[in-house]
Amino acid sequence: MLELSELSIVNRRKLKWMPPHFHSFVWNEVDYLFLSADMENWIDYKLTGRYSIVQKPNKNGVQTIIGFEDAKELTYFMLACPFKN
Repeated sequence: MLELSELSIVNRRKLKWMPPHFHSFVWNEVDYLFLSADMENWIDYKLTGRYSIVQKPNKNGVQTIIGFEDAKELTYFMLACPFKN
């Protein structure tokens, strides 16, 4: 059974901006555009805290920054998400 958090109910888990206290990493792969929906679904079903995915232009095109409020969720994402590789 899917457990809903309070943030999910009020649609406040995914932020449109990256707060400075979030733990993040830079995704330099072009594949993010093709995997974004699958990756966001994985985050929604496997993790419970707030997260943010933002894209910023750089000299090579666009870089994607994925951040989590809880450092443990970033670690779990880096180790277990099948769409990250």
